[in-house]
Amino acid sequence: MKVTHSTTQATNNAYTDLIFDTNTIQFGSDMTHSVSVNNARITFNTTGKYLVGYNMSASTTTANLRLSGRVVYSGGNEVVGSVANQDSGTGASSNGICNTVIVDATAANDWITCQALQSGTASTWISSGIEFWAHKLDGFTGPTGTSGTSGYSGTSGYSGSGVSGTSGYSGSRPAGQVFLSAAGMWPSETNGATTNIKNEYATNKINSYYIEFDSTAVKYAECGFVMPSDYNGGTVTATFFWSHPVTATNFGSVWGCQGRMYGDAEAIDQAWGTNREVTDTGGSTDTMYISSATAAITLAGTPAASKFAQLRLYRDATDAADNLGVVARLHGVMLNFTRT
Repeated sequence: MKVTHSTTQATNNAYTDLIFDTNTIQFGSDMTHSVSVNNARITFNTTGKYLVGYNMSASTTTANLRLSGRVVYSGGNEVVGSVANQDSGTGASSNGICNTVIVDATAANDWITCQALQSGTASTWISSGIEFWAHKLDGFTGPTGTSGTSGYSGTSGYSGSGVSGTSGYSGSRPAGQVFLSAAGMWPSETNGATTNIKNEYATNKINSYYIEFDSTAVKYAECGFVMPSDYNGGTVTATFFWSHPVTATNFGSVWGCQGRMYGDAEAIDQAWGTNREVTDTGGSTDTMYISSATAAITLAGTPAASKFAQLRLYRDATDAADNLGVVARLHGVMLNFTRT
């Protein structure tokens, strides 16, 4: 609460928490203060109800407390607005306490002006021996207490999902394979082997196709097919499945392979790719022999999945390692490739 007055008040030793200048007294936390000044303006900078009155000293004149201002509550009747005169009624005389007025400050900086009027007069006010006072009826809200310690969090329950299994090791891609039977092969026009022959074996009537390659010169046979859709376009190898008729000694045979691939609208008459060879050894009449794979063969053209491939297969009877003195019979060839 702040009291503004027309008379200079320099000191007030009764209240150590007051601040003074030539025109203002600022009340502190006590909220029960008085000032010996008449016609005093009191401004309430905290809302609430205040009991306002005055004390008379060394006077026999009865007096009436007159208030005017923004908001005044008196005798249980609240008056809102600018109030011209709100009287308390005649109070005690010498050293007595007057009737009080309850002021309801409903907004910050509501104010009243206090006068002590002689009883029975409308304008004569007492200029000495008057001490106005104000007391806040409802106390301030105290400071918020320290928050208590939070309780411990409970243990979370186990999740319902099971443990994931260990991932397996990543393996290498399995090799792709295409088997090409002698039943689908033909001899080359130049230096060709025999046409494919179907033979029935006497005891169990097994019928098998083969192509016979001469024992004295290089002879060729060919076949065509489409590469599988998972072919990665890389190099290939060839494994030969073959047999031979009866012979007494020397069973070595040298087999070779080269090829080319074709895309759409490509010329057919183009060069073969690099050839690779493998040597294998027979020994028994009418027995199936399977060679090792050749070294990597690069197919000519632009190798890719689902393209047409043509292979040229041969026996190099002129090679020193080929010492089989009879024909060699090719039953088929396995082409090995890498998958995507």
